Amino acid sequence: MAVDNRTPRVGDLLTYVLTITNQGGATASNVRVTAYLPDGQEFAGSGDGLSASDGGVSGGTASIPAGGQVSVRFTARVTASKMGVTKAQIRQASPADVDSTPDNGTDNGEDDTAQVDLRSLTGL
Repeated sequence: MAVDNRTPRVGDLLTYVLTITNQGGATASNVRVTAYLPDGQEFAGSGDGLSASDGGVSGGTASIPAGGQVSVRFTARVTASKMGVTKAQIRQASPADVDSTPDNGTDNGEDDTAQVDLRSLTGL
């Protein structure tokens, strides 16, 4: 996961990019991902089919070939001057990932999670 500005000001729009990589030997299908915005940010839109749902910003892709990757983007508006961490997890994929469990949280060290921290600066 990446964000275009880690020190935004109140009112700024942030662009997040979630890159989902399939390192397995089979095509992954029905892949669903959710990013969870920290307090002080709100979902502002996506051209990649993500929407505010499932307690965060969610969406997916029909399939990712073995060795392939897909990136999805969304924007969030900074609404308050706060530090925060945006976290994401794979919530669903088929076939099952042998070394992680989909939809079991973002703070478990598994390879189906990601996070990025940022600090909002006081607006002028």
